[in-house]
Amino acid sequence: MRLFLVPVSKHRTLIYCQRLKVSSAERESYANRISAKAAQTWLQWEKSETGWKKKVTNYGNKALQRIAFEEWGLKSIPPLTAKRKEEYSTGKRTEVLFPTSRIQAALRGSEHVEFLVSKNLLDPTPSASLDVVYPKDQKTQGGKTLPGSVQADKTPTRDVLLLDPQSGKKIAEALQVPELAVEIERAVHQVEASIKAEIELNDEKQSIARATNSAAEPVDKGSK
Repeated sequence: MRLFLVPVSKHRTLIYCQRLKVSSAERESYANRISAKAAQTWLQWEKSETGWKKKVTNYGNKALQRIAFEEWGLKSIPPLTAKRKEEYSTGKRTEVLFPTSRIQAALRGSEHVEFLVSKNLLDPTPSASLDVVYPKDQKTQGGKTLPGSVQADKTPTRDVLLLDPQSGKKIAEALQVPELAVEIERAVHQVEASIKAEIELNDEKQSIARATNSAAEPVDKGSK
């Protein structure tokens, strides 16, 4: 298998597992084959401009967006079986591709990944294909200011979106992993909504604070 680390924003990164072609000695389970076929079919339906297939994918994606993209990413990683542990005992390593200029991920939440980390079996591999997708200027994408970027200057801890909704297809094509497009699109949607909600909440707090301070100011009697 191969792992991809795709930074969606300054603080949040998608981890995705690509299951490479298996040998005759390690054939995919029936369930995995069905899952892969379903993913390919879904991607084909999404390309439909109109019709019932497009409606089905639109409704389906809205429902799936309620689940955190980090969870979806971890679900792509196969379970750590006794057979895989045995393979790793021979020194088999797992390639981890990431953009050199935008990586800030924490590998966690999966027994399989934790095992690879603890045994030092991950092989970090800078990806030129990923680097091309990310803008040199962290605050812009496609010549447009990304949500949260202006506020990020004043609030260094605030998150900043690094990708836009079209980035999923670009990255999937660059890495030749079609099923990754849906995962990235979902991640961008969730992070963008999260950043927008944070900005609105902060703006509301500032408005309340200004109103409170204004009401507390003493009245100048001499001006009457």
